[in-house]
Amino acid sequence: MENLYKIRPNQRQVEALICPANEIFFGGARGGGKTYFGIIDFIKQLFTLGGKARGVAFRRTFGELEDIIEKCNELLKPLGFVQNIGNNVYAHPSGAIYKLRYLEKTIDAERYQGHAYSHLFFDEVGNYKSLAGIDLLKSTLRGFGITPRIVVTANPGGRAHKLLKSRYPIKTPFEPTISLKGWSRVFIPSLFSDNPQLVKKDPNYLSRATEDLPEFLRQAWELGNWDITMEAGMYFKRKDFKIERIVPECKTYVRCWDRAATELSEQNPDPDWTVGVLMGKTTLGETFVLDVIRVLKRAADVKQLIRYTAVKDGINTTIKIFQDPGQAGKDQAEDMKRYLAGFTVESIRETGEKHTRWNPFSSAVQNQVCRLVDGDWNEDYIDELVSLTNNPSEYGHDDQADASSGAFTYLNKPIVSDVYVFDDF
Repeated sequence: MENLYKIRPNQRQVEALICPANEIFFGGARGGGKTYFGIIDFIKQLFTLGGKARGVAFRRTFGELEDIIEKCNELLKPLGFVQNIGNNVYAHPSGAIYKLRYLEKTIDAERYQGHAYSHLFFDEVGNYKSLAGIDLLKSTLRGFGITPRIVVTANPGGRAHKLLKSRYPIKTPFEPTISLKGWSRVFIPSLFSDNPQLVKKDPNYLSRATEDLPEFLRQAWELGNWDITMEAGMYFKRKDFKIERIVPECKTYVRCWDRAATELSEQNPDPDWTVGVLMGKTTLGETFVLDVIRVLKRAADVKQLIRYTAVKDGINTTIKIFQDPGQAGKDQAEDMKRYLAGFTVESIRETGEKHTRWNPFSSAVQNQVCRLVDGDWNEDYIDELVSLTNNPSEYGHDDQADASSGAFTYLNKPIVSDVYVFDDF
């Protein structure tokens, strides 16, 4: 450990270095030294394993590795590591190696079957859609005679915000949790104030980086607050949603379904949801979101659910179903229409950017001509919509927004009247 102090880790990093847990989630505010810690934690293994040390650092995309490369040059090269620019591998004269790789999709983890590593580092996982790749790669930690070690870093407020909160004991920092099979995880918070080197080098960094951000993101980046509600507010704001206690009488009803293309599995623990949004429109032209069904089910079960819901909603409710592109999507839509014989079923073919299709529904919510009926689905529904931006990598799911926009567009499509030409008298 004494060699590590020549690298001068800060106090919070030292606390993480000496923590015996298998999996360390080191995260919080911007500027807390997250990436430095991930590399330093591998260096600690170098002094234990020598030439046997094998480490990999992952970012979501190849382009995002640039920041890690800079820090590896700063930390590893003085220790004798030589960078192979062609394959992003740092090699030590002792035989130790440190690789830089990307993990954009869960399937990317399958490239490492049969590999053996002593250290895995997943940097800035806040924008990951799924954390399944981490668990798949855990099997590569083997045969080194030391405690297997994974380091994960992230800020609050990203796409994986809820996934990280459910995976790690964020409410009890510094206290490891241990699974029935003995795998331990711990959360160690880090703040800008914990990083004296950056504070001294750029004392205005954090205030400059957060001054123009939405309040939820400012609290995430400045305070490392994991209790924030993600509210980008680009299309929907929480204050605009009005909830009615009494179900209104509507003259027109539609249930729009957005079916998930993938199913829940160990490899994909956070797939898109199947969502069915029921909307109605009154004689006064007001639109109401009456009910939302949101499930993770197999395709066959979803098909049965749609049929059951159609019976429950009644034959006066039109059923709208999004149609996937290509012939397969067309065949699937036709099959669903036959399955729902006796009901009015229409398919929707999506065109253009989806966030532009949200605009009419978003405007109606803002102007409160579209309101919600009180239900146990309200909280999850609003939470999803207020998190949306025009960049899918910044939020988790948009299934409820897509289904709602499809239903709203159907109920409020322009009415084309017949044109009569009268002869002059």
